[in-house]
Amino acid sequence: MSIWKLVDVRGQKANFDWGHNGGSGRCVVAGGYVSPANVNTVDTFNLNSTANATDFGDLLAANREGGGANNRTYAIFAGGVSPTTQMQYITIHTEGNFADFGDLTQATKGPQGFSDNVKAIFGGGEGPSGDTNVIQSVFFTSFGNATDFGDLTVARDECGDSGATNGTRGIFAGGHAGGRSNVIDFITNATAGNATDFGDLTASKDGIKASQSSIRGFIYGGSSGSNVSTIDMVNFATTGNATDVGDLDTVRNYGASCDNSILGYYAGGGNPSTTNAITTFNMISMAGVTDFADLSQARDGTMVGFCDSQAGITGKFDVGRDSYLEYQAGTTALLGPGDTSHFVIQTKNMITTGNFVDFGDPIGIRRHSGMGANKTTAALLGGYDPSAYTNDIETVIFSSKGNAAVWGDLTVARNHSQAMGNSTRCLSHDAIAPSNVTVDYITWATKGDAVDFGDASVSRSQCGSGSSTTRGYLYGGATGPSEIASIDYFTIGSTGNATDFGDISSGAQSNAQGGSSSTRGVHGGGYNSSDQLVNIISYITIASTGDSTDFGDLTVARSDHAGASNGIRAGFFQGNGDQTTCDFVTIATTGNATDFGDTNIAGRNFRATGEFHGGINA
Repeated sequence: MSIWKLVDVRGQKANFDWGHNGGSGRCVVAGGYVSPANVNTVDTFNLNSTANATDFGDLLAANREGGGANNRTYAIFAGGVSPTTQMQYITIHTEGNFADFGDLTQATKGPQGFSDNVKAIFGGGEGPSGDTNVIQSVFFTSFGNATDFGDLTVARDECGDSGATNGTRGIFAGGHAGGRSNVIDFITNATAGNATDFGDLTASKDGIKASQSSIRGFIYGGSSGSNVSTIDMVNFATTGNATDVGDLDTVRNYGASCDNSILGYYAGGGNPSTTNAITTFNMISMAGVTDFADLSQARDGTMVGFCDSQAGITGKFDVGRDSYLEYQAGTTALLGPGDTSHFVIQTKNMITTGNFVDFGDPIGIRRHSGMGANKTTAALLGGYDPSAYTNDIETVIFSSKGNAAVWGDLTVARNHSQAMGNSTRCLSHDAIAPSNVTVDYITWATKGDAVDFGDASVSRSQCGSGSSTTRGYLYGGATGPSEIASIDYFTIGSTGNATDFGDISSGAQSNAQGGSSSTRGVHGGGYNSSDQLVNIISYITIASTGDSTDFGDLTVARSDHAGASNGIRAGFFQGNGDQTTCDFVTIATTGNATDFGDTNIAGRNFRATGEFHGGINA
């Protein structure tokens, strides 16, 4: 389920924007070792571009094995070789040299660092008298010395800056405590106190690095006597042992890591020779590692990585001078009944690859129902039951598998309808006949019949649809026998007729399905004006108007398929020829679709929805 949290930011230096993945997409890599000496080099690269890293500035002095933590404004490099008490910082969006911030409570080499966006937290490391269990913290807006936070369960160093956090919980993993350690500790970031046992890594190792999504932490590589490539995963919300979810491209240790809440980035390190390579790991699909770009020079020695997407938070919205909302993506997609003898509702997890499973049944024998949702409830809108169009509205609850229940009626019977909306309203349209342009809506807070919303610019059957928090849109479709290229949009909060958005750039297209995030709508497949199947995927930026832009290609040309989104991924399910195959794309990036799993029933003309159907489920 999608999660929102209201955060009080009075007295903080807040930076409110919705960037590519919760920030502008900058990563900074500081320090390290280039034989025979430490370096003060600081590189930067853009997470949204595969261009190589460029110079950012310099550390105060050559250094390695520091701990790193940042919020959206400041990045702190703490401790390092010698060991040292020094904390130094940069403004992450302004290139230049590091400057003095203050001192740690004790000299420390190799502390683990992370941030809850308000303060930087550093734990463990090697002090003047050996390994330490000390956890210390400092507020980003209070330049000066760190203060005591609590203690780790086990004193250890050489953790390789393996701290990770979802903003609420932070974990300290592995390291060296007389010998290599598999211990994972956690703290509650907002409350000072001692760490608690979380579980164990898949093996005892040091020299590891970490990244985080909004719900998971990933620990990369390291050494367990010899260098390893293993990627361990933990779920922040629950305690327990880490799970092996794959491998880096090669054995790797003592590099730098950062993330944008979707992709984890690993830069440099030993593999076993020192490398300048930057690779990425998709933390949502967990589908493997991809080459990204290069650092300015090959180096290892436990560099420190910073990223302005901050602490596993996918995005932020300003909701007034004193607060903002944090968003975490939805997980569930539902696939409604289609052209099959099995009139069932299926479900799948949108975060991991895998097949659909049974969810429940509609009330009657019906198919071709449109589907819309907010974060708790999904609606089946109209359909074919079993020999005539129906105006029935039925609903199911995401959190509890089971059969549908009665909600109300549409203003008119519809078939193949499309839905759009937000957490307040759900809109529905289908041409039914060439002359019908009516759009209905329901209010999620009130069970009952649909109400007239306004009119589409042209009657549309077999169109695509999507939403942000404020806008819903209808994408292409057909009027009678002819495909159309136009895109309509509606302002969800106020009833009224459609407004022209633009056109599909590849031309007239029907049955292009997909999904939306808060900013983008992504649609693929369908028929062109020559009645040919297409594999084209296009996207629009919902907040603006204009023609669609090429995104990539589906794995196979298809039509009569279903589409859904969890806000991060868009899925394309089944299609002509009674397929079972499913594709997905990551909405924030462009590129070709990837295989996602299969439905448990072959079919076509299904409709789908996800918890994120309404753009954002506030």
